[in-house]
Amino acid sequence: MFLTYDPPQFFYVITHLYKEGVGKDMKRWAYEITSSFLLPGAPLRLCSVEESILHEIDATLQNELDKEEILRKVFWKARMRCREDLNEQLADFRNKRSAGLGSIFGPADHLLEESIHNKAKELQIVEHLLVPCLESVS
Repeated sequence: MFLTYDPPQFFYVITHLYKEGVGKDMKRWAYEITSSFLLPGAPLRLCSVEESILHEIDATLQNELDKEEILRKVFWKARMRCREDLNEQLADFRNKRSAGLGSIFGPADHLLEESIHNKAKELQIVEHLLVPCLESVS
């Protein structure tokens, strides 16, 4: 997710955490999630979510905002659509990796296998992948 800046992945993770929230926070976060991912012109717009799903979410946020159990499920259909996208991306990744192109996504398989038993190598891989991403954000 950090390396691809992929909105479906980010949306899927955030909405998973969202549904664990409490009423007051869920209300606030529902609007943040909607404006960040679902509205036209949103910075992380999810293009694969159908207009009908967006209308359902909008109607729920306008009419059912006081019902916590409904708020927990408000993004369910959009999450399922993102899940389909993520499954396609994962299948594509697996195909490329099995074709020997795995190193374009990160460390080679033998380095990953070595890192399982060697914490120093694991930290080296993590630092190599995450530090540049974190530096670009800060």
